[in-house]
Amino acid sequence: MGMCGTFVAVEDEVLQRILNEGEEVEDLLEVLDLERCFEIDIDKSWDAMNYLFCRGNYNQNSPMGDVVPMREKNYLNLDVDCDAFSLTNQEVKEVNQYLQGLSEADIRQMFDFRGMVKEEVYIVSQEDEEEEIFAYVYFYLKELKAFYQKAAVEGKAVVFYIM
Repeated sequence: MGMCGTFVAVEDEVLQRILNEGEEVEDLLEVLDLERCFEIDIDKSWDAMNYLFCRGNYNQNSPMGDVVPMREKNYLNLDVDCDAFSLTNQEVKEVNQYLQGLSEADIRQMFDFRGMVKEEVYIVSQEDEEEEIFAYVYFYLKELKAFYQKAAVEGKAVVFYIM
């Protein structure tokens, strides 16, 4: 099965509730009220995307470091069985603007298969074919770009969790 990454676009009020309740939140999915949100599952590509934009530096500057928001400043300290992170609606707009400016050629140039193997990025191994991993990551990145665009237009904040 593995650890899959999910992005959920939420109203600011929902994010504020999560931030205010903190460790009191025991069921993240209940608080997110998924029927009122939209989401995207990026499968197991989250770590490869994070490496693509941050090269393993989880404290990379915005907006590159916020594409897959796994920085300490984004961490949601909740009493749940997953790691969860958040972006404000302003950060979502910045990420969207950054991603919309990237072409497939830009992503290909940034893609460092050997570095991913060396750093033991989740789901990447030396036995993998570089082009297959690129296609897998790029497929989900295109989906994520569309997600961020919709979230930015609608003024949504984002919660990202790995489960």
